[in-house]
Amino acid sequence: MDKALNKNITSLFDHIIENSYNDDNVRQKFCGMEEYLNENKQSISYVEKNIKRLFDVDFELYIRSMW
Repeated sequence: MDKALNKNITSLFDHIIENSYNDDNVRQKFCGMEEYLNENKQSISYVEKNIKRLFDVDFELYIRSMW
């Protein structure tokens, strides 16, 4: 299950990164992820890894997303 969970979270971040400047709903995706994390605490480490990846890939998107 952990591999599938990691893959799903990574895919979500891939989508966010690839569509960051073409998708007005990036903030909604983050808000939806927050709700998911509140219910699925075991996935927090996967999200942390991908937030670091987002920071490394696109610092501007990271700042806009965390604002």
